[in-house]
Amino acid sequence: MRYTFFVYIFELLIVLIIALRYRHKLSLPYIVMASIIYITIISETLSHISAVQIKSNSAIFHSFIAVEFSLISVVYLLLFKSLRLKQIVFINIFIFGAFVLFNTYYLQAISQFPFNNNMLSSIILIAYAFLLFLEMINIETEESLFSQPSFWFNCGILIFYTATLIFWSIYRLVQFNPNNSILHIVMWLLNLIFYGLIGVSIYLNGTRKMNQL
Repeated sequence: MRYTFFVYIFELLIVLIIALRYRHKLSLPYIVMASIIYITIISETLSHISAVQIKSNSAIFHSFIAVEFSLISVVYLLLFKSLRLKQIVFINIFIFGAFVLFNTYYLQAISQFPFNNNMLSSIILIAYAFLLFLEMINIETEESLFSQPSFWFNCGILIFYTATLIFWSIYRLVQFNPNNSILHIVMWLLNLIFYGLIGVSIYLNGTRKMNQL
């Protein structure tokens, strides 16, 4: 399965190159998205090395889930128009951070995969995605939803985290082997879709800004 890792990293690098290509044209939410890609490359590389060398990458995921959730929340904080939703997102960043610390110290140690963190972050981000879609629908604009960069980012969040929530719920019930090839392939495909859609979002934002100049 080593080839899947390199395909995944290759896609992330392409998205990062796109972000760097349009870095002077990107608006703030999409700069944060680019930083998510950069951190993901580092995290996935360290995770891969850790899995090979010490047969465990759980410690990496404890940190990565918390950081990724915070950065995605910042993106939503910038995308939401409603002040109340912005306040909710801001508060949730600290609540989730507190939960991560509690979960690590009392429920799932650093040597265990942080299922609880993963499930909670998925639920919150799915809620954000639905709320942003509602906000986008209610705002009158002549621009098609499909041409709006935030639409593709939001689709990525909704698809990835809904599928992740369902899949990990089944995983916990059935108790698959962590090295199960089905688990590996499903998560690999979900990640390719997710980060690919973020790439589309970044590209649309960068090119739209250029066309306006």
